[in-house]
Amino acid sequence: MEKFRNKRICLIILVFYLIMITGCTMKDDSIRLRILANSDSEVDQLEKEYVKNIVKSIYEKEPLIDFNRLKDKLYEQIKNDRNISHIISIEYKTETFPAKSYNGKFYPSGNYQTILITIGEGRGKNFWT
Repeated sequence: MEKFRNKRICLIILVFYLIMITGCTMKDDSIRLRILANSDSEVDQLEKEYVKNIVKSIYEKEPLIDFNRLKDKLYEQIKNDRNISHIISIEYKTETFPAKSYNGKFYPSGNYQTILITIGEGRGKNFWT
């Protein structure tokens, strides 16, 4: 019985060690990004990817950008863009997310502050961080 208990303790220590070295974290104050495509059509999914790349380029230039400035910059970039064929809305709200690992960081399931970008009807597959 003692041998089994020692193995269990070693296993628990190993799991905690692996969590620490892989960078897994508990829920923090991260702001998540969710982009909803108009539909699942190929064209609408490409439009979603295009918007995602615009947002990514904005964050690469200004990693600490606030929501209102992001919103203004995104609208500025898409207002005359021929690759955008649907109305886009941008909200800052609380959304529920399942657990996910993204860019080497683990996000447990739960409610997160979210920048939600909806393209057109927002009924297609979504991108989320």
